[in-house]
Amino acid sequence: MGDQPPRRIATEDVPRLEAREYRQLLKRTTLRRVPISKALELLGRLIDAAFDRRDLGGLKHAFDLADEFSNRRVTPQQEIMLHYFVGNIWSSMKFLTVVST
Repeated sequence: MGDQPPRRIATEDVPRLEAREYRQLLKRTTLRRVPISKALELLGRLIDAAFDRRDLGGLKHAFDLADEFSNRRVTPQQEIMLHYFVGNIWSSMKFLTVVST
């Protein structure tokens, strides 16, 4: 067992983004017109895809999109999810910054 790499356990049931979908999300300037539940799903997918691609610019873009939620009415569950996503953004940016130095 010690020879095998650790198994990666999926923390979400959200499918990963393909390269084309990732580029489309990077082109989005806003998620305001997207229903909140769908916008949160897209935000989570963008964060995961940006980290998987080691793309600091994509993470910064996700942070900008997440900031829009401060002006939207969200449920307590959605607010928790948003805080989780923002925490992931910061953690991922810190990790990638440390790894690249």
